[in-house]
Amino acid sequence: MEPVTIPARSARRPPWTVRVASWSARHRWVVAGAWFVVTIGLFMASLAAGGTRSVEAVSNDERSKYEAGEAYVVWSAANASVGQQAPASQQFLMLVSSATRTVDDPAFRAVVADLTARLKALQSTVGGVSGPVFEQLVDPTTAPPDAGLVSADRTTVRIVARVPGDGAILAQRLQPVPALVTDIKARHPDYAIHVLNNTLTNDEISELINGGLDRSLLLTIPLTFLILLIAFGALVAAVIPLVLAVTALLAAFGNLGIYSQAVAAVSPYANQLVVLIGLAVAVDYSLFMVTRFRTERLRRGKESPRIASIEASSATAGRAVFFSGLAVMISIGGLFLLDDPLFRSMAVGTISVILVAVIGSLTFLPATLAILGDRVNRLRLPIVGRDRPEGSGVWAVLVRAVMRRPVIAALATAAILVAIALPVVRLHMGQADFTSFPDSLDGVQAVNLLNEKWPSGTDLDLSVVVTRADQAPTKVAIDRMTAAVLAIPGLSGPPKTITSSDGHVAFVNYLMSGGSNDIRNQNIVRQVRGAVVPAAFGGLTGVRVLVTGDAAYTLDVV
Repeated sequence: MEPVTIPARSARRPPWTVRVASWSARHRWVVAGAWFVVTIGLFMASLAAGGTRSVEAVSNDERSKYEAGEAYVVWSAANASVGQQAPASQQFLMLVSSATRTVDDPAFRAVVADLTARLKALQSTVGGVSGPVFEQLVDPTTAPPDAGLVSADRTTVRIVARVPGDGAILAQRLQPVPALVTDIKARHPDYAIHVLNNTLTNDEISELINGGLDRSLLLTIPLTFLILLIAFGALVAAVIPLVLAVTALLAAFGNLGIYSQAVAAVSPYANQLVVLIGLAVAVDYSLFMVTRFRTERLRRGKESPRIASIEASSATAGRAVFFSGLAVMISIGGLFLLDDPLFRSMAVGTISVILVAVIGSLTFLPATLAILGDRVNRLRLPIVGRDRPEGSGVWAVLVRAVMRRPVIAALATAAILVAIALPVVRLHMGQADFTSFPDSLDGVQAVNLLNEKWPSGTDLDLSVVVTRADQAPTKVAIDRMTAAVLAIPGLSGPPKTITSSDGHVAFVNYLMSGGSNDIRNQNIVRQVRGAVVPAAFGGLTGVRVLVTGDAAYTLDVV
């Protein structure tokens, strides 16, 4: 093995990136070994701590910061004297639809009765105690017509129930439900049966996201390797960036997992963002370093000390990698300014993988190049693997053409970029809801069927919280508001009004068609807040009127 020698120190102190690279090259085996121990160790430590703790993909936990959430704060305060009006629970909805029968058909009614009985009989064990999974289960065939559990065309029904508990208790109680639903669908193949429940649908989404991550890695890593083979023309050189990328991803996953366990649960999309950013920057920085090292070796000759080529690479490409990584981390750090834990978790993950990639480029890569030396060019590919002098190739031709006509090139490039960016003026922003995900998910199919069979609305609502609702003038104002609200297309009644335990606050609920991200529904919220409420409650002092609901929350957030 060629000995690593250190050139005589010049009068001018080299940049710190060169000093770090030189030290890493001299201690190449220690640095390379420590790199694998630290990166893999972080990942294993996060697994030992419980893995990555994620929040639900569709959640309204941050509601309280906006008017739509403040309404619930006011409502909760009005019920503080008795605590919650009902124990914590979650809605469960099973839709049963037939393409050939109506609910008046005895066969259809028999299927609904069978499903209702099986749901009612389902048991689960929570905390060592066995009990029913569902409460308040309603058979739509026996419910009164004004319950709205049968669609207008009478081909679809909704079996509704409540699942008691929240958090871990709720998750335990729901454990036997997926198996039961699978069995029910197998027993009744002639019917379209779909389930909508926040926890179960979020579990489906998590499986989709994690499975998509695995599939994306199986696709992107081989494609990246193929691109690197073409770029470097040598198998050994192409492997180095992948090694850095994979280890950087492992370390970033470890950091994100530890953060999620020690600080706060993270976005379920954080891992995807880590893969996208991490694979890109790690490969990009490796390309800089390895390409510069190979160019230096070709220019200096094989007899020259390899550490001289490493130092030259670190003095140029290494500094570019450091400042590029620093700029990207600072820009992503802007996500910390957003008062949202999901954005903070994304920032933690992406900054972590970029930081690890930069550290690896300045330490692990010099150590690896010191170990390999000219063997980095081993296993060359035909044609693309031959050495080329600097300034040759298609990219050099393109650069020279641009430099000959810089103004024309700048204007043409700017015009192309502006044209590509033009669609942003019609960008429609919204909150993630179940319809944002593929139709292959059972919960999404349930939402689509609800919207099709109950176009006037089912689960989406516009709600208004009104204080001093026990006073006569306020009651008259609520009636005026209801008349104006029901005159707006897209809203329907009859309204459901709940009075707080202290008797002073009213919660008025109207059905809303469509989805929470629909621009029409957001305009309805604006109209109710800006025109209907001031007209109905004008002149009443001390009365607070807060408009809430999913569409209102989406409008507040975006």
